[in-house]
Amino acid sequence: MGKITILGRWLWFAGPLTIFSCGPYSFNPGGGGAKSIAIPLFENQTTQFGVREALTDSVSFRFLRDNTLKIAPAGTADLLLSGTIVRYERLPHTFDANQQVKQYVVNIWAKASVTNQKEKKSVWEAEELLGFGIYDALSETEEEGKSRAVAKLAEDIVNRTVRGW
Repeated sequence: MGKITILGRWLWFAGPLTIFSCGPYSFNPGGGGAKSIAIPLFENQTTQFGVREALTDSVSFRFLRDNTLKIAPAGTADLLLSGTIVRYERLPHTFDANQQVKQYVVNIWAKASVTNQKEKKSVWEAEELLGFGIYDALSETEEEGKSRAVAKLAEDIVNRTVRGW
């Protein structure tokens, strides 16, 4: 009988907490009822050709797939994403027993921010976001590593925007 009383007390206390603790959480990105985002072409301060287009396309694709925010022109969008690719590098990542490179890693750094255009306030900003992609030195190309780095960076940007983390 004592176990039922303890269980009953626990359910009486924890049950409402569990139900009501989910109430205030919002999936509303950017606050203020934001429903759309503008994604202009990223700036590129590196000498790496095509990376800004690849990142802009990847971010746009992920926003379309996520479907939390609609993509709109800068003049009408609730939110504005701004970004600059600031650094690109390819480095040896792992070596075999003969000290030959087995894998390379492509690192892409960007700074980015999202601004609520209606409220004229920053939703988030980051000075140094890193996307990385590892590729096999013998069977893959640097382009594949770059694609993985771009995908990681785009995923992080979208998550920061729609999840508010």
